[in-house]
Amino acid sequence: MKVRRTLIHAGLGLAAASVAAPALAQSEQDIEALVAESQTPVDAIATARQQTAAGDLTGAASTLERALLENPNANDARLLYAATLCRLGDPQGARIEIGKLDRQDIGAAMFDETNQACGGSLAHPAPSETQSVSGVNGEVYGGLAYDYDAAGALALQTEFFGSAKRQDGLSLIGGARLSARSPGYSGAGGFYGGLEVTSKHDISGPQLDYDIGEVRAGFGRSSGNLGFSIGPVVRHIRLFDDPYVTEYGGQGELLFGGAKSHHIRLRLEGVYQNYSNGNFPGNAADGARFDLSAAYEARLGERGFVTIGAAGELKNADQRNFGYRGGRVFAAYQHSFANRDYLTLSGTLRRIDFRNASFTPDRKDTRAFARLAYAIALGSSGLFVEGAATYTYRKASISDSFFKLRTYHSPGAEVRVIWKF
Repeated sequence: MKVRRTLIHAGLGLAAASVAAPALAQSEQDIEALVAESQTPVDAIATARQQTAAGDLTGAASTLERALLENPNANDARLLYAATLCRLGDPQGARIEIGKLDRQDIGAAMFDETNQACGGSLAHPAPSETQSVSGVNGEVYGGLAYDYDAAGALALQTEFFGSAKRQDGLSLIGGARLSARSPGYSGAGGFYGGLEVTSKHDISGPQLDYDIGEVRAGFGRSSGNLGFSIGPVVRHIRLFDDPYVTEYGGQGELLFGGAKSHHIRLRLEGVYQNYSNGNFPGNAADGARFDLSAAYEARLGERGFVTIGAAGELKNADQRNFGYRGGRVFAAYQHSFANRDYLTLSGTLRRIDFRNASFTPDRKDTRAFARLAYAIALGSSGLFVEGAATYTYRKASISDSFFKLRTYHSPGAEVRVIWKF
């Protein structure tokens, strides 16, 4: 028998509980006492367990529904509610409830109990940034990307005598993001590690090949309303199948606020950039790069997540005009649906002011990127098919120069198959 998840609306949950379990609620006084016992999530869980032990699964479901109306962030109550739905023969309803726990802190023991009640068929919710679990999590993806103007994506073009050419292109894309934390990370502190890879290689049109790899590790702690991490980072970029630049240095992060609702993230990265000699004469572009960002991250209701932030950048180089200072603002929103589908919208606006040097013109760049994506869940295995529309913009201005740089703009599209674990 499947439970109608709308029992709680318009007071029907109380009525259903009294009809399905007359031995537990046969009078108005009994109902009032039952409501009083489930005012807090802890009390509701205790009451629901007693009702389950007495064989009143419908009453237990109603008790937990009322508690979740009062406190939608009562994660343990939601897990027990999902387990109760499975015991009532409604595994689809249970999966919907588990989908609401993505990016939230949940207890491993409580999830295991729920998963056992559902016959081991539940996919673990996506972990939060401060999830107190050990092991590895992340995602792997592959797909296709179309760029309306692939010719100018990685190279500046001039408008001199019509030399600028627009040409579209189709590319293979792929990537992976893996992260791991030791068991003590959420307590006294522990170790973390991460690996990130992004790749794009052309199928047709102009060559638009790049590969980016990053490895990071260090020590951190996430407990209560304060978290931190610090450690080394190494990043390598290849362009057109040749080495381009290697970055090595360190990064640190501070996290303030409750992970279940909202928090502020401060992040500082400082690296030394070592460019391959084939890209720049001598060591002209080699130098230090610093990036400081601040972001506000919040959970909106049961299924929405938003990030808003700003950052400052500083780059020094052996040859002054290869250095710059700049800043950017960024934002992202994700909405997860009950069936585990999700919608994401993200964007970045960046301004770069290159340093002046003798006999070189003053150059400033404005760059923007936006991406809108919708992903369809393929069951509960962590597989998704995602379609996305993208837009890239770059305007480079050079003062007192005979050459005029072409403004670059390129709509695009992507299709990805993603496995999240």
